[in-house]
Amino acid sequence: MTKNELNEILDICYIHLMVMKQHLSKTSEFNLDPINQDNLEQINDLLEDIENGIKDGGLPELVVRYISDDTEGLWTEIEPQFKKVGA
Repeated sequence: MTKNELNEILDICYIHLMVMKQHLSKTSEFNLDPINQDNLEQINDLLEDIENGIKDGGLPELVVRYISDDTEGLWTEIEPQFKKVGA
Protein backbone atom coordinates (compact mmCIF):
# COMPACT_ATOMS: atom_id res chain seq x y z
CA MET A 1 0.00 0.00 0.00
CA THR A 2 1.24 3.49 -0.74
CA LYS A 3 1.76 6.09 1.96
CA ASN A 4 -1.17 8.09 0.54
CA GLU A 5 -3.47 5.07 0.81
CA LEU A 6 -2.37 4.45 4.40
CA ASN A 7 -2.95 8.11 5.25
CA GLU A 8 -6.42 7.97 3.71
CA ILE A 9 -7.29 4.94 5.85
CA LEU A 10 -6.00 6.73 8.95
CA ASP A 11 -8.04 9.84 8.07
CA ILE A 12 -11.22 7.78 7.83
CA CYS A 13 -10.44 5.99 11.10
CA TYR A 14 -9.70 9.29 12.82
CA ILE A 15 -13.02 10.79 11.72
CA HIS A 16 -14.99 7.73 12.84
CA LEU A 17 -13.15 7.62 16.17
CA MET A 18 -13.84 11.31 16.81
CA VAL A 19 -17.55 10.85 16.02
CA MET A 20 -17.73 7.91 18.44
CA LYS A 21 -15.77 9.80 21.09
CA GLN A 22 -18.13 12.78 20.79
CA HIS A 23 -21.17 10.50 21.05
CA LEU A 24 -19.85 8.64 24.10
CA SER A 25 -18.64 11.86 25.74
CA LYS A 26 -22.14 13.33 25.44
CA THR A 27 -23.69 10.23 26.93
CA SER A 28 -21.06 10.22 29.67
CA GLU A 29 -22.85 13.15 31.26
CA PHE A 30 -24.85 10.26 32.61
CA ASN A 31 -22.50 7.53 33.79
CA LEU A 32 -21.34 5.21 31.01
CA ASP A 33 -21.88 1.52 31.47
CA PRO A 34 -18.65 -0.51 31.78
CA ILE A 35 -18.73 -1.62 28.13
CA ASN A 36 -19.03 1.90 26.77
CA GLN A 37 -16.42 3.11 29.26
CA ASP A 38 -14.02 0.48 27.87
CA ASN A 39 -14.97 1.52 24.33
CA LEU A 40 -14.19 5.15 25.13
CA GLU A 41 -10.81 4.20 26.56
CA GLN A 42 -10.02 2.14 23.45
CA ILE A 43 -11.09 5.03 21.22
CA ASN A 44 -8.78 7.39 23.10
CA ASP A 45 -5.91 4.90 22.79
CA LEU A 46 -6.46 4.56 19.03
CA LEU A 47 -6.64 8.33 18.57
CA GLU A 48 -3.39 8.67 20.51
CA ASP A 49 -1.76 5.98 18.34
CA ILE A 50 -2.81 7.83 15.17
CA GLU A 51 -1.63 11.20 16.49
CA ASN A 52 1.73 9.78 17.61
CA GLY A 53 2.13 8.01 14.28
CA ILE A 54 1.56 11.27 12.43
CA LYS A 55 4.13 13.03 14.63
CA ASP A 56 6.62 10.23 13.93
CA GLY A 57 6.14 10.51 10.16
CA GLY A 58 3.66 7.71 9.56
CA LEU A 59 2.72 4.23 10.67
CA PRO A 60 3.63 0.85 9.20
CA GLU A 61 0.95 -0.85 7.11
CA LEU A 62 0.37 -3.58 9.69
CA VAL A 63 -0.32 -1.02 12.43
CA VAL A 64 -2.70 0.87 10.13
CA ARG A 65 -4.56 -2.38 9.46
CA TYR A 66 -4.88 -3.07 13.20
CA ILE A 67 -6.16 0.46 13.82
CA SER A 68 -8.61 0.10 10.93
CA ASP A 69 -9.88 -3.28 12.16
CA ASP A 70 -10.31 -1.99 15.72
CA THR A 71 -12.08 1.15 14.49
CA GLU A 72 -14.42 -0.91 12.32
CA GLY A 73 -15.24 -3.19 15.25
CA LEU A 74 -15.98 -0.26 17.52
CA TRP A 75 -18.09 1.43 14.83
CA THR A 76 -20.16 -1.73 14.37
CA GLU A 77 -20.82 -1.81 18.10
CA ILE A 78 -21.44 1.89 18.75
CA GLU A 79 -23.14 3.11 15.55
CA PRO A 80 -26.55 1.54 16.41
CA GLN A 81 -26.60 3.77 19.51
CA PHE A 82 -26.74 6.84 17.25
CA LYS A 83 -30.21 5.80 16.10
CA LYS A 84 -31.41 5.52 19.72
CA VAL A 85 -30.27 9.07 20.44
CA GLY A 86 -32.06 10.46 17.38
CA ALA A 87 -35.29 8.58 18.08
